[in-house]
Amino acid sequence: MKNQSNGSNSRISFGRIPSVIDTPDLLNVQIDSFNKFLQADVPPHRRKKHGLQQVFEMNFPITDARENFLLEFAEY
Repeated sequence: MKNQSNGSNSRISFGRIPSVIDTPDLLNVQIDSFNKFLQADVPPHRRKKHGLQQVFEMNFPITDARENFLLEFAEY
């Protein structure tokens, strides 16, 4: 039985199975996923068609109801 102390909280572990793998750094998983989505470190002309680039390309150009105005996506 392992006794762990953390300040005023005291926990007793009845677990018999040791930890097999370390817990991944979940913050870095989120940050890496967001960076892949943005492709911010890739020049605009070299971005692949996925993530934010794909969303913009799928939804642009946008026209008004009377087709007087057109909004085009250039780059980000």
